[in-house]
Amino acid sequence: MAVPNFVELEKEILKKWKDEDVFKKTLAKDSPKGDFVFFEGPPTANGMPHIGHVETRAFKDLIPRFKTMQGYHVDRKAGWDTQGLPVELEVEKAIKVSGKKDIEAYGVEKFNEECRKNVWKYKDLWEKMTDRVGFWLDLEHPYVTYSNDYIETLWWIFKQAWDAKLLEQDYKVVPFCTRCGTALSSHEVAQGYEKVKDRSVYVKFELVDEPGTFILAWTTTPWTLPGNVALAVSEKLNYAKVKTAAGEFLYIAEPLVSKLKDEDRNIVEVVTGTSLIGKKYVPLFEFLDLGKETGKNAYYVATADFVTTEEGTGVVHTAVMYGEDDFNLGQKLDLPKKHTVDETGKFNELVKPWNGKYVKSKAVEEEIVKYLQDHGKLYNEELYEHDYPFCWRCKSPLLYYAKTSWFIMMSKLRDELIANNAKINWVPEHIKDGRFGEWLREVKDWAISRERYWGTPLPIWKCDSCHHTECLGSYEEMLQKLPTRNKFILMRHGEATISTKDQINTDISKNSGVVLTEKGIAQVEVATKKFQNDKVDFVYSSEFVRTKQTADIVAKGCGVEVVTDARLNEYQIGPAFEGKTAKEYHAHLPNVSRFHEKPEGAKETWLDVRKRFMGLLLELDMKHEGKTIVIISHADPLFVAQWAVSLKAESQIDEVTPYPQFAEPFELRLPTGLFKADGSFDPHKPYIDGVTWKCESCDKGAMKRIPEVADAWFDSGSM
Repeated sequence: MAVPNFVELEKEILKKWKDEDVFKKTLAKDSPKGDFVFFEGPPTANGMPHIGHVETRAFKDLIPRFKTMQGYHVDRKAGWDTQGLPVELEVEKAIKVSGKKDIEAYGVEKFNEECRKNVWKYKDLWEKMTDRVGFWLDLEHPYVTYSNDYIETLWWIFKQAWDAKLLEQDYKVVPFCTRCGTALSSHEVAQGYEKVKDRSVYVKFELVDEPGTFILAWTTTPWTLPGNVALAVSEKLNYAKVKTAAGEFLYIAEPLVSKLKDEDRNIVEVVTGTSLIGKKYVPLFEFLDLGKETGKNAYYVATADFVTTEEGTGVVHTAVMYGEDDFNLGQKLDLPKKHTVDETGKFNELVKPWNGKYVKSKAVEEEIVKYLQDHGKLYNEELYEHDYPFCWRCKSPLLYYAKTSWFIMMSKLRDELIANNAKINWVPEHIKDGRFGEWLREVKDWAISRERYWGTPLPIWKCDSCHHTECLGSYEEMLQKLPTRNKFILMRHGEATISTKDQINTDISKNSGVVLTEKGIAQVEVATKKFQNDKVDFVYSSEFVRTKQTADIVAKGCGVEVVTDARLNEYQIGPAFEGKTAKEYHAHLPNVSRFHEKPEGAKETWLDVRKRFMGLLLELDMKHEGKTIVIISHADPLFVAQWAVSLKAESQIDEVTPYPQFAEPFELRLPTGLFKADGSFDPHKPYIDGVTWKCESCDKGAMKRIPEVADAWFDSGSM
């Protein structure tokens, strides 16, 4: 029996599916059981697909097919993960910069534009692979995480968390990448652990009241020693006081005496951990006293429940700013909170011998150990193999670092998460209470903020005077808060001769005979009476005869002159539909298609119209202040302007904007500082950072957005 050519067989099946449009037929068939919702967990298209993605796509395809056969409707919506650190790092490589300082010198605006382009680098390969493996997915209408409407949805989710007291700012120790300059979340850290051999040191801390007597502590991070402010022991342990061959005395947990050199195991006394509490010791480094720096009590022995005898000496060197347990102890005891390391991972000016040097450098580590040895503070050193966290993207070693971050307070949801997990049928079953269950029982608050650039801006504004803080849940909420400089009143021309025949005239060279009807003149005269109450300062008009006639009537009634500007002209749809009916044109090209498509011979799309029309409005807005400006134009340009200032998605234009009628004026609210030069709104940095308003709480300060963006996992996880 001949072996079938599986590759050719697959291609034949794919061709049959495509020729017969089978996927779309499955979406159109009856679904008596209703909807089964499937949004793809989105890939990032700036990385090439590989065999692992083929496997996951096979699994993703399996369940929707099964549910479809069961009688459900499954949309199978594709998605693209388009923001975050993975994208930024690729762009850094492409433009040959490294780190935040370089990015800011390059320009955040330019950098983010490169990110927007880079994210689609391998889109074609992803789509071909998706098709080739037979993964049925709606790639024509995907969700895109950098799109304005998606970001607004994320803002809404943040607002729900804010209202539920689940979004909070706190100062605590977080995993921090010094190269990327941002905190990471626990699930990101989990992806970057590597087995390493680090230099561990046994350090002697001399007691103030007992010269020649030391408490012995152990650490795998010598760089944290300048930040030491306390030693932690356990009340449940006994501690041996041993006399060394050199005649010194050391305190070490009794079960760990075997860690000492053979000649140093002469036990002279055993005491309780409690008896050591409160003993003062000499700061480890002569050049640094963090107690004096902060005016707080430091350099004494405290008790802590995290002290064990599993490793080390039963004494934990406590550097409040560089460990979660250390920080919590520091909070409890009000120990000094003073950084000795900056956010680039270099020692700061307090650590004079190594100021400006990278703390994880082997050379610096060597210098620290030599200092300890030269000053009689080093007892021993050894290599210690353990798992250490590295940045999952740039591969730099992480530091546990105390800083201000925003958190989703997952710890408040622990009981609810565990209860929901109990309802899930896990395969294999041991995951339920094993790895996943353990993760839920120890769930960490999600460090959600990132001090980066290309991401969803956190929708939180804070007053620079009274520190009043608000979280916004929509663009509409933001629009209502923003001030305006001028009052813009827009109006379509009155009824014209072509209007009675429903004909189209967008070619200015053919508009001379298109004038206002008697009805149109009457419409404009009625509208003009409304304008007289507004104390109009300027009237601007398109160059078409029908709009200039309209503008002349308005201007005369208001006692001002008319200024014409080509940017207010009719939407130019080209010769194919010139003179045809609007009904014919609408049937050919629905509203939503006009943003990017145009008929044959047409000169512009609706996005082109937005650029010129909004460009004039923004220009006038900057030129004047406190003025009332009347704009006379045509239906489509006015329609596009209404849509532009609403900040709604292109797909929502018919839902949110009434189509302008003849000689019916309406006010267009143009918030200050919100739009780009082309009339578009971009919620990304740096544009959103310029959006401010007066604080309603103190009536003095300015509400300014906090600088952070969201963890990109929030983007995709929100689906």
